[in-house]
Amino acid sequence: MCDGTIDCPDFSDECNSVCHRKSIENTGIMVCATIMGIIGTVLSLVQIFKSIYWDEPSKTDSSFVNKVFSTLIALGDFLTSSYLLILVAFHWAYQNSFCEKQLAWVSSWPCEIIGVISTTGTTITSLSMAVVSLFKVQGTTRGLRYRRSKDIDQKFKKSIPYGIGISFVAVSFAVTPIIPNFEDGFVNGITYEDAAQLFLGVMTKEKLLPIIQGYHGTRMITRSETDLSWTRIRGIVSSMFTTDNGGVQHKKLSFYGNDPVCLFKFFVLPDDPQLTFVWSYISLQFACFLTVAVCHTVIAVLVARNNSVDGSNLTSKVNRKIMLVCATDFCAGCRF
Repeated sequence: MCDGTIDCPDFSDECNSVCHRKSIENTGIMVCATIMGIIGTVLSLVQIFKSIYWDEPSKTDSSFVNKVFSTLIALGDFLTSSYLLILVAFHWAYQNSFCEKQLAWVSSWPCEIIGVISTTGTTITSLSMAVVSLFKVQGTTRGLRYRRSKDIDQKFKKSIPYGIGISFVAVSFAVTPIIPNFEDGFVNGITYEDAAQLFLGVMTKEKLLPIIQGYHGTRMITRSETDLSWTRIRGIVSSMFTTDNGGVQHKKLSFYGNDPVCLFKFFVLPDDPQLTFVWSYISLQFACFLTVAVCHTVIAVLVARNNSVDGSNLTSKVNRKIMLVCATDFCAGCRF
């Protein structure tokens, strides 16, 4: 009882007075998520509308670049904040009934959707932070912020590849785990309806194989367990039940269903088929963070050196603004 493994069809071994799981276990975390979600959504929307509709046309190359990437960062923050609000909404919708419905939730399409939203938003923000940091270093070393350009269309066209590239990478990482063709590398298990009491909780390949062998013997399985696809497993399991009432119904426990909050699966085991994908994403996030850290360190050094040189083009007021922007950008990237 209360060991995280479902042994009873009615979930009474895991959902009782002793252990009763919620989607967000800690009230303080739930309150913080709500506040951060509301503030983040409002501020990101303000920034997006400000950049698109309210700001004056950019007069320099650097100001235009900053506007473009500020909008992308705000879009990423909006998606991340929306994820928090949606998660809190589902938390209140389930409330005390979540424990009994946890398998239905983690194997549902809304869980997949908010997982995609969260991953997309985080990736857009981190990549945009890294790229704009590189532009800021270029602007500081080459005086880009003082070069005026009247050809707004040309500057816009130059910015398109960056926006498309960042969006493509972000969406690719977010959507790949839920593509049906890749299910053998990302599906963590299958859940069956209550009528199929032979299968309790999340059924992994390791759990299903002995049951299949016990029912069919070895004649149904001609390949090793590691090569047995989910399509093959579902077909074999379906043949074990009558089709008079539609057969046995199942749902996939996808990549984002590894936890009730439907986040990217960062923690993997050495034998996990998702190991390479997860570490690729973690490496990308680390590279972005490292880029932001190095670039802002370089900018800080250049600004400090510029202050000590007579006849500098940068006034102390401008220097302070640059340092403030660097500090806020770095802090914003730290959470990734």
